[in-house]
Parts: sequence; C-alpha cells; structure tokens
Amino acid sequence: IPTAVAMFGAGQTLLYYNRAYLKLWGLDDADLAGQPTDGELLDRLSHAGKLPAWPDYAGWKASQLALYTAELPGAGAGREGEAPDEVWHLPDGRTLRVARARHPLGGVLAVFDDITERLDLETRYNTQINVQRATLNNLAEGVAVFSADGALKLHNAAFQKMWRLDAEMLAGRPHVDRVLSALKDQSRAGAEAIAGIKQRVTSLSPEDRISAREIPIALVDGRTLAFGAEPLPDGATLIYFNDVTDSREREK
Repeated sequence: IPTAVAMFGAGQTLLYYNRAYLKLWGLDDADLAGQPTDGELLDRLSHAGKLPAWPDYAGWKASQLALYTAELPGAGAGREGEAPDEVWHLPDGRTLRVARARHPLGGVLAVFDDITERLDLETRYNTQINVQRATLNNLAEGVAVFSADGALKLHNAAFQKMWRLDAEMLAGRPHVDRVLSALKDQSRAGAEAIAGIKQRVTSLSPEDRISAREIPIALVDGRTLAFGAEPLPDGATLIYFNDVTDSREREK
C-alpha cells in the first residue's frame, strides 16, 4: 500500500514497517536492522533535517512518546488509545497526515499518509472555483446552477439582486421548489415559464433537458425578465435571467 506504516512494541522498539515507510523517509533495511526505538528514529530523522522544524523539539518529542504511557480510556470511550491526527509540513515541501494509535496490549501503530498532491489539487480547485465565482458575480445576468437533485449549487450576486431574494436562504442551498416559490410570489405573469424551470431542473427525460432562451416573465413591480436554461454535462442545470424591461418598453 502507498501509505507508510510503522509498528512499535510496548518497549517502543520498531517491530514492523512497510516499504512505503522506507521510501517516505529515505531509509533502507540496514538502517532499521537494529530495531531502533520510536524516540531514536525521531532523533535520527530530525538530525537529518527530514522533520518539521518544531520550536520546542524536546517538548514535541515527549508528546509523541506520551502515547506509550498514557492511561487508556475505559471501554466504550471514543477514539480509544489514539492521538489526534496531525499534519506535518516537511522541509522538502511534502505534507503528511500522521495518525498514531495505541494497542491495548501496549505499543503504538503510526500511519503516515502523504497528502501533498491532494492538498495541491484542493488548492487549485478552490482557486478555480473562486475565479469562476468572481466571474459570475461580474455578470449583469442573474445566474443560478441547480444540481441533479434540485439543490441550488451556486448563484451570483445579480441573481439575488434581480429577484430580491434572502441571502441567508440562498446560502443554505435550498431546493429548486423553495427558490421557485419565491420567484412565483414576485411574478405577475409567467407561471408557466417558472413551472418550465422546475421541469428542466428536475426531469430525467432528455426531451425536457433542452436549452431555452428569451422566455419572458412579468413581475409585479413592472419589470420584465427573460430567462434561459442550459443543461450541463454532470446533470446540473444552469438558469440565467436578463432584465429586458427597457427593451420591451422600446418595442411597445
């Protein structure tokens, strides 16, 4: 398995390790042939510059070894004999999630999971989402995306402002029924168009999941909005609204 694993006995000596453990720390079998203790391994890795530069290394090391002597909680207690997961940022740029669990008969199992790539992907994903959100919020059109289960996935500021919706309600990822109910309350004409929005969002039929453009909805405050819909490849549906009040007045 790619996850590095090391098992230490009640006397804190190394009893077992896998190949991923050797690769993680740049060790070989000869380095571990003498069954070093957990503390000795920490010292060796620290002196080699492979561990994070803890401000108080002695105190940190003592906290790592305290799991061997700490009293185990009683039966039924949560996370029996476990230390909380830690995140280590190594000098070489890698990031590890470290979990240490104590066996009831003594000894500690240490698991090191390299999450560097995962964090990098999360960072890039969050950056992309933030860029997309900033782009959407600069559009004049009101945009809302509903997932395949009907929940509001994302929306922009223009959508909230155009329909004068409650920000807290939208932040709770409401179902399309709740959103459309708020839209219907503000509509003077266009109930059929609003019902069409729900059909496009929730229907599984290919006949219903089709694009729509420039379908008018008259509001009670005198404005006229035109909505469009686009089915997305992941099953979600994008709905967008344009304020066409001025153009309709000019047409009249």
